[in-house]
Amino acid sequence: MRLTQLLSIEITTECNLANKHTRCPVLSPDRFRHLNTVKKLDDHTIVSVVIAMYRDYGFRGMVAWHYYCEPLLEQDRILRLMAEIKTQVPEARFLLWTNGTLVPENVAPLQAFDRIVITDYGDLNPDRVQSLLAIHPGTSVHRWPLDGRLKIRGPATSLPCGRMFAEFVIDAFGNVHLCCYDWKGLASIGNVHTHSLSCLVDRWQKTRDAISGKVMTDAAPTACRQCSHKAPGIAPILPPIVASPNIVRDANDYLSRLRSSVSPPRPTTRPSPPAEKPTAASRPPIPVAPLPKTAPLHLRKIAVVFVSYLKVPTKRLREHFRWNAYWYRRSKARVYVVTEKQRRVPNYAECVVYPQELLPEVNGKKRFSICATKNAGIKKAIADGADVVVCIDVDHAFSKGCWQHLVAVGDGAAAVPCYRMIAAQGDYRDSHIDTGATGVVAMTAQNWRRIQWDERCIGYGADDGIMLNSIRKAGLRIDRDAIIDHVEHPGAVASKNVPGHGRIGCYGRDEFNFDNFLENREIYREGK
Repeated sequence: MRLTQLLSIEITTECNLANKHTRCPVLSPDRFRHLNTVKKLDDHTIVSVVIAMYRDYGFRGMVAWHYYCEPLLEQDRILRLMAEIKTQVPEARFLLWTNGTLVPENVAPLQAFDRIVITDYGDLNPDRVQSLLAIHPGTSVHRWPLDGRLKIRGPATSLPCGRMFAEFVIDAFGNVHLCCYDWKGLASIGNVHTHSLSCLVDRWQKTRDAISGKVMTDAAPTACRQCSHKAPGIAPILPPIVASPNIVRDANDYLSRLRSSVSPPRPTTRPSPPAEKPTAASRPPIPVAPLPKTAPLHLRKIAVVFVSYLKVPTKRLREHFRWNAYWYRRSKARVYVVTEKQRRVPNYAECVVYPQELLPEVNGKKRFSICATKNAGIKKAIADGADVVVCIDVDHAFSKGCWQHLVAVGDGAAAVPCYRMIAAQGDYRDSHIDTGATGVVAMTAQNWRRIQWDERCIGYGADDGIMLNSIRKAGLRIDRDAIIDHVEHPGAVASKNVPGHGRIGCYGRDEFNFDNFLENREIYREGK
């Protein structure tokens, strides 16, 4: 979902201009004729879907509250929902797209929206619009003539369409539409009340690839092949101020790969597991040929490396596997725990013992080296045949979206997620996003062979920044689209990660893993 600009949720079926604008589908008797109208979207479902899209499926665009409705009819409800979502997903962003006729006299509450777009159909209250423009720099006003979307069917063609990159639409009854032009839902992929979100996202991507490639394939819906409103390229959300440049850029890159190859690019989400156990006849044959340099996602051998050394309590090591066992087992990942001695770990993991005698010595004392210990685990994973190595810390917990994003990294990039700082796994009440934390890195084995953690760094500080510098110098793109949960150490929950100041609650942040930021930083300056 990271390539989608908007998650559009229809907050109501009503529009105050419906009787005036007869070319709009809002009052058409065909609008819901082919769709499930048993249950309207309730607040709990809306909040759950939005949180899951951001946290589990990599969505990074904006949530909009329109489809064929006027969202300001539900202003109080929308503001309440936004506040609730923000407590769980602080990075969530929101768009108000309105006809502008119901802009309230007190425009201050509308500052909660990140962007506001007013479509002027000639009925605006100019004073209220000016008041909104004065306090909200993200507001824009444009004119948009009503088009001929009431009758969109034409002769069937195989011309591709990029509109599915614009928005993921959920109407007021929970039906998912491929785009705003399929207002009848003739190509709907399901309903959030009757289908799991993982199923809908999987169908979304497969349908998008069938529609958006070189040509529409036989898997493309008939309604799409007969549509007379196709967008050959990435359909932007108008006006351009709304569309995220990064999302549009990545969507264009994806589309270029899709249209330049016979096979579609690797999916950004894993397919949903089959409802029934496949029979022997339906199972794919075991590959006997060597894997290509970048193996297909479902054939990749995934390795995870983290350090649990000396000062890390056994309880935290057990917690790490409890948090992440589902992803490790499901992906058949091999986990390498770098330790000073053998410890008890699950059968899908093993300890890579790094003797304390090998640690660097400063002024006659052994000092910890996160770089040397991480490199030891990475080298073992590559020697065992890993295609992708995800290097993390013991106090990280993956969400579904983050895990899938990291293991899908290609040869041209390094995936370096931002941190969501939380007090306890699953507790997001006081969470905050730390974009300065860059200690988690996922790369293909090919790139790990030429880029390593700089073992000149000892103690604590600057080692992750030096790694980013090495990645840039190697010509790789640094992908920061994912967010990983960082369960903070006792005593460090309320503090900020300020480089060079240390955090007394962090494991070993005494003489063993001392604050050495400024000294390590000199290595960065030398190699810049």
